[in-house]
Formats: sequence, C-alpha cells, structure tokens
Amino acid sequence: MASPPPWQRPRPPGPRAALTPAQRAWAEATAQRNGRRYPNLVDNMAARRQPADVDIDAPPAPAGPPRRRR
Repeated sequence: MASPPPWQRPRPPGPRAALTPAQRAWAEATAQRNGRRYPNLVDNMAARRQPADVDIDAPPAPAGPPRRRR
C-alpha cells in the first residue's frame, strides 16, 4: 500500500526550522524550472533535504516541457 501524499501526513515532531536562504533559492529555482511561479510543498521538502549551503544550479532539469497554466 502506498503512503499518503505529503499534505496528508502529520507534521514531523520537533522544532520547526526555516529554510536557509540557499535552500529557499533552490526551491524557487526548482519551481521556476517546472513552470510554477512559487515553490510548493514538495519543492520545499526537497530543498530541506539539500545541504544548508546548496548551490542554486543543483536541481536537475525537468523531464519534459514545462506545463502551461491557464
């Protein structure tokens, strides 16, 4: 059985910590590369797994063309 999507899982225990400026830039760059104006929960979760001093050019290019929003 598959695990529930991230937005349906309970928040992990422990104190919350904000993304570092480098992680935030990584999440924003990932969202931009995938055709989104702002990073979503999945972008932020992936950025959290990156080192605190991650390089902005680290995210891979999307597999297909960016989706167009209507």
